[in-house]
Amino acid sequence: MCIQQIGHRRHNISTQTYTQGYMDLTGPHYRGSDRSYLHQ
Repeated sequence: MCIQQIGHRRHNISTQTYTQGYMDLTGPHYRGSDRSYLHQ
């Protein structure tokens, strides 16, 4: 039970970090490049 909780918590943290990092990388940059592409 204890091991499961730790594993689940670690999975949640890694998923949150991955999602946040992915959003930071693609979010504003992707939107900006997409906008410039549409303007061309």
